[in-house]
Amino acid sequence: MTKREQTIKYLSDKPGAQVEQYNKLVIITYDVLCTAIFEPKCTRPTWHYKHRTEQEQREFIATRKAGEDMEQQRRDRYAREAMERADKMQPGAILCSTWGYEQTNVDFYKVIERKASSVVIVEIGQHRTYSGDMQGNCTPDPDTIISEPFLKRVNKWGGVNLATYKHCQLWDGQPMGWSSYN
Repeated sequence: MTKREQTIKYLSDKPGAQVEQYNKLVIITYDVLCTAIFEPKCTRPTWHYKHRTEQEQREFIATRKAGEDMEQQRRDRYAREAMERADKMQPGAILCSTWGYEQTNVDFYKVIERKASSVVIVEIGQHRTYSGDMQGNCTPDPDTIISEPFLKRVNKWGGVNLATYKHCQLWDGQPMGWSSYN
């Protein structure tokens, strides 16, 4: 049993305890006017109060439920937007990755083929302009192929993980800022 499950069991075993699952919240009321509410993945209650009146307790729980409803709407909207971004990864789409420490590296990729929840991509070149010493802007050069095609899975955020330190997403069409340290 996890620490979270142990804590929930401990509180739900109290006299008069009632447990309610509301979306991703676990709401436990026990004893006289005590409320414990667990958010997802929390081992301890996020909110744990003893209320003065039943009305105060009802209002508190209603407020937390309303907050959870708003959070669920936000999660649903974000998932929908991520799916829309993922659907736009069709052959010819340009992906962009920025990464680096003490400098900003920019890499561009072109989608060659779409396979269910994966894409075949190839790294492409870029056109650079300088705006200062060791810095500037760049745009993709789709005609210059740098790497062999490789297959990557589209993640739940509508992007592609390339390495532990680097991921890419759809390029928004704006020049990307780069910097170098040499």
